[in-house]
Amino acid sequence: RIERCPHQLIQLAFEIHPALASARDEHGNFPLHTAASKTVSRKSTQNHLRIIQCLIHNYPDACKVTNLDGKYPMGLAIESGKKWRSGGLQDIFDAFPGAIDSLNLDAGCFPFVLAKTKNDVSKMFQMLSMFPNLMPS
Repeated sequence: RIERCPHQLIQLAFEIHPALASARDEHGNFPLHTAASKTVSRKSTQNHLRIIQCLIHNYPDACKVTNLDGKYPMGLAIESGKKWRSGGLQDIFDAFPGAIDSLNLDAGCFPFVLAKTKNDVSKMFQMLSMFPNLMPS
């Protein structure tokens, strides 16, 4: 269970076997997809955030690839209820903001997208600049 593994151990594994970061499972998930889809307890949140950051650092292209279900890590993270900063959603967004477009959001969802940013004005501006279709007309 990746969420229980100390992030330092995951980093050590990647240092010894770098190819692990880009290995896919039978569902087309990279380790980042798996971590993004996990629901974590409040107690494990900080370690899980570091795991997500470690996975992005070791294979950032995983953010740009869908699994066999057509889902990006960002979509999986949102589905699992990840928080913007403490849950790693911001790190996933920063690595590949384009994944927001795959969520097929309409203008009615925009308030919920903004709520995930926790009033981070620069992120709100970045999202609006990149995806003006999210703004209600």
